[in-house]
Amino acid sequence: MSVEFGPGDQLLALERKLERLAGGELKRTVMDAIAKEIEPLPDAVRKSALDILPKRGGLNRVVAGQVVTEQKTPNSVKVFMVGKKRMRELLRLDRGLVRHPVYADPAKTRKQWKWVNQAVPQRFWSRPVKQREDAIKAAVRAAVDELAWKL
Repeated sequence: MSVEFGPGDQLLALERKLERLAGGELKRTVMDAIAKEIEPLPDAVRKSALDILPKRGGLNRVVAGQVVTEQKTPNSVKVFMVGKKRMRELLRLDRGLVRHPVYADPAKTRKQWKWVNQAVPQRFWSRPVKQREDAIKAAVRAAVDELAWKL
């Protein structure tokens, strides 16, 4: 037979709340807050590509026309351009480098073409992401604070 006093009941209730948080509520709440804050990023990246990348030759329209999407999983929230090869090109382009053929000859294979690297304005992708960084951090802090108040 056991006898419990008031504070023991409160400790047990706190233990149950902590178990619920550890069971996924904290992660789910934080991921939802991040997802909400990155919602405008695909449009911001497209606008940035149109504004920053070279207009002559249409590179800005080509890049802005790529599929920029967001993906939410239980463990992460991502904003990306579709395809692994595209990701490599994206990183190079964000660093200010675009690789393209010079006078591509349709009679030759792509391997036979002369390819050059050309400098372009940097950070079309990372600039809008960086601009949202403080808002994302604030949303995470607010979500964690909200859960702390529930305790």
